[in-house]
Amino acid sequence: MSLSYDEIEYSSFRDLTAANPTWSVFSVISGGLTYGCTGRREQRFASIATDASTFATDYPSAQSKSKFGDAWSALASAPQEDGKPQIVLAPGRPGWMFFGTSKGDDVDSSPQVRGGGQKVRMSFDGYGEQTVTLEFMEPVAIHAGKVGYTGTWTFDDEWSAYVVVGANSPSSTPGTGNCNLEDIGGYNKLVPVPNNDGSHTVTLSTAVPIWAVPAGSGEYDVDLDTGVITAATTSGKGAWNLLDIEVISYFVRGRALGFLSGEDHPETNQAEWIHQSWLFKVHVDKVSNSAGEFCGVIDFYRPNAT
Repeated sequence: MSLSYDEIEYSSFRDLTAANPTWSVFSVISGGLTYGCTGRREQRFASIATDASTFATDYPSAQSKSKFGDAWSALASAPQEDGKPQIVLAPGRPGWMFFGTSKGDDVDSSPQVRGGGQKVRMSFDGYGEQTVTLEFMEPVAIHAGKVGYTGTWTFDDEWSAYVVVGANSPSSTPGTGNCNLEDIGGYNKLVPVPNNDGSHTVTLSTAVPIWAVPAGSGEYDVDLDTGVITAATTSGKGAWNLLDIEVISYFVRGRALGFLSGEDHPETNQAEWIHQSWLFKVHVDKVSNSAGEFCGVIDFYRPNAT
């Protein structure tokens, strides 16, 4: 078993242990570089439960990063009668709330409405393809989902779910910009400049970040609770990049429909963090030439639920 820890959260961890002696968040995974501890759970959990201050220095071992930056926390109780704590893995960042819906957010209204946007709902009179696009007004962490379908479907019919990480389009402002463009093989990454003497200007409030590969080699950082993008303190040491190319990445791809149950429920034990600038899409390719209905629900976590 491997547990990862993000040192950005360590001060919050100490505060929680002081205020809540019975329960404490001892492990948080988020985007960017993380630190892991692997091995004898009992020994290390006991050490963490009794002396939180040693965790960051004692176990700065293997670095790891999910493609999207996992968003989950692990909760440990105080040691039980057998001397071992009870462990609960919670998909979602500390303080985030569960939110179940079939809709995205209404990001065009004022004020914006959580769960008031496009619905994962499609109707077919015969064969064809349809796509529903969901947008979110803040970062979310998608944990699970379920789709249901009625009518006539075959195993050749398929559905997919994916995110579109859009291309950034900085404006050309020679000598006065906040970034330069660096060719990394047919497309560019944006490199911030400290003195506003760059070749281009990007508006960070509307920019589209993407995880840095390899982890920790990026030019920008992102606040995982708000989505706010800032230039990395040290160039080449950030968790994220800004690229001028569109990237599509799948959660579910080409899963067959047509089962007698009339539903599909992909299982996962983690949650995938999504920036509010990304587009979450559900696509159905109906090959069979017959009528059918399709609907989906999404279970995710978010910092606000009102």
